[in-house]
Amino acid sequence: MAVWARDEGPKGFQVFKECFDAGFCSRNRDYFQGVSAIVSMYGDEATEPCISVAASSRKPALVVPCNECIRFFPPSNPTYDGYVQACMNQSSWHGGQFETGLLSNSPFVRFALVQSPSPSWKEKALTAESEEAELRVPIEVLRSLGVLHQAVWKIELANQSRRVSAPGHQLS
Repeated sequence: MAVWARDEGPKGFQVFKECFDAGFCSRNRDYFQGVSAIVSMYGDEATEPCISVAASSRKPALVVPCNECIRFFPPSNPTYDGYVQACMNQSSWHGGQFETGLLSNSPFVRFALVQSPSPSWKEKALTAESEEAELRVPIEVLRSLGVLHQAVWKIELANQSRRVSAPGHQLS
C-alpha cells in the first residue's frame, strides 16, 4: 500500500508493506496525523477500515467500493447497491459525513463515496451553547451553491410570520 501525506520532504510519500486494517493508523499514528486525505479505489479488504478511519477522523476521503467483491455484499441485500448502502451505513455509524457520488462514465462501478473536508467553522457552530448562535454565510457562497433564492425565500417567510404574529399588526 502507498500512502501520500501532506508533509513535503523525506516523509512526503511512503510505502507501507502491510494491510490497511483497523490497527494501521494506531501502529503508524505519527505518520497518519499528517495525511490530508484517504483514497481507496477498489480497496477490497481495506474498504471497511478506510471508511471507518475517515469517518471517525473526519479526514476527506474518496472510496470506490469494489463491485466484484461479492463476499462483502450484505446478506440482507447481496448486490453492489446493497454493499454501497452498507458502506454508507457504516460511515454514519462512525460519525462520517459521506455522500454518494454517481460515476456516469465508469464501465463497471456506479458509485463513489465522498467525504468532503469539514469547514473550519463547523465545530464552533455545532457546539455553540447559546440558542442565539450565529452562522454567517457570504452571499457569494449561497449563490455558487444555487441556494441563494431559497435562503431569501425562507427569510421572507420568517419575516412574514413575525409580522402576522405580532399583536395588532396587519400585513399591508
